[in-house]
Amino acid sequence: MIKLLGRQTSGNVQKVLFALEEIGVKYTREDYGRQFNNTQTPEYKTLNPNSKVPTVIDGDTVIWESNTILRYLAALHKPALTGSTPAEKTHVERWMDWLLASLNTPYVAVFKDSKNEPDKRAADFAAQCADLVAQLKILDGHIAGKSYFAFDRLTLADIALAPIVKRCLEFPIEKPDFPELARWMKAIEARPAFGVATGAKPSEDKAALQSDAGAGLARVALSAVRVLLGSVLIGLVLLNVLNAVARAVGTVVIGVDEVLVFGMIWMVMIGMMLVTADRSHIALEILTVRVGARARCLLSIVTHIVMMAACAYAAVQSFGFIQRVVATGQTSMALGMPMLIPHSALLVGFGGTAIIAAMILVSDIRFLSQRGGRA
Repeated sequence: MIKLLGRQTSGNVQKVLFALEEIGVKYTREDYGRQFNNTQTPEYKTLNPNSKVPTVIDGDTVIWESNTILRYLAALHKPALTGSTPAEKTHVERWMDWLLASLNTPYVAVFKDSKNEPDKRAADFAAQCADLVAQLKILDGHIAGKSYFAFDRLTLADIALAPIVKRCLEFPIEKPDFPELARWMKAIEARPAFGVATGAKPSEDKAALQSDAGAGLARVALSAVRVLLGSVLIGLVLLNVLNAVARAVGTVVIGVDEVLVFGMIWMVMIGMMLVTADRSHIALEILTVRVGARARCLLSIVTHIVMMAACAYAAVQSFGFIQRVVATGQTSMALGMPMLIPHSALLVGFGGTAIIAAMILVSDIRFLSQRGGRA
C-alpha cells in the first residue's frame, strides 16, 4: 500500500492526494512537516534529503517532488491522466513545468506576505502581486471555453494546478476577476477527490483505515506472522543443510525429510493467506494499469469471487479427507507423526484464504458503492 508523508495543508501534498483519490489507489497518509518536527530527522532525510513534503513510499520505491510523484502514479495506475503519445504528453506536462517555473515564485511570495501587515511585507511584494496577476491572466486566457487545461478530460495538468490556483484566487490582494479560471476552479472543487485533498470532506475510501486502531493492530499481527514465518524458513534451511552434511559423511538422520516437507506445506499455506491479504498474489496487470478505479475494483471483485469459491471448495474437501485420516489413524513412516499435521495445513490455508477473499470482496463492494458513478 502507498504511504504518503506530508501534512494535508501543504499545497504540494494536496496535489498528490487529489491524484490518489481520483485514481482510487489505496493509501495511507501520515502528518509530516516542520510543525511536526519530523522532517529534519536522519530517518526522514534518508528518504528525502530536502527535508520537505511530500514523500511517497510505495514498497521499496521512494519518491519525492510532487510533480514527479504525480507522473509516477499516473504511469503506474492511470496513464489516461497523461497523453498517449510523446506529443500529447507535452500538452499535459507543459503546465506542470509552467507551474514551477512561472507561477510558483510569485505564489510563494504572496502566500507568505499577504498575511502580514503592509509595513512588514517584503519590499518586492507589490511586484510579486503584479507577477501573480500576470500569470493568472495566462491561465484565464487558456482555459477560456475549455473544461480542462489539456484535452477534454481531467489530466495531471489540472491536478497539479488546482490546489495552488485555488489559493491564488483566494489571496486578499487587489486583482481583477478571472471568470474563466473561476469557472474551471468551481468545477474542480465540485469533484469529491478534490474535496478530500483539500480537507473539505473526509475520504470515503481511506479515512476509516487511517483512523481505525483495529487496522493498526491487524498490521502488527501480520508483521509478527511474517517474522515468525521467516524465522521458521531459516530454521528449515539450516536443518536441510545439516541433513545434507550428515548424508555427506555417511550419517542418516531419521525423520528430517518428513519435518522439512511438513514444515514447507504449512509455510506455503500460511504464505498463501498472507499474499492474499496483501493483494500481492500473482496477477496479470495488462488490463488493470489501463483502466480507472471503478473498472479495477470490478476486476478485483470477480477475481476474489473466484478465489473464494475455489478455496472454499478445497477447504471442504480437505476437511472430509482429514476426517478419513483421523478415522484410520494414519501416521508418517519415519517418525510416526499423525498425518493430520500436514493435511490440517491445507484446511487452514484454503479455509483462511477463502475467508480473507470474502473480506476483500466486501471491502471492494463497499468501495464501489461509495464511489458511485465515479470512473
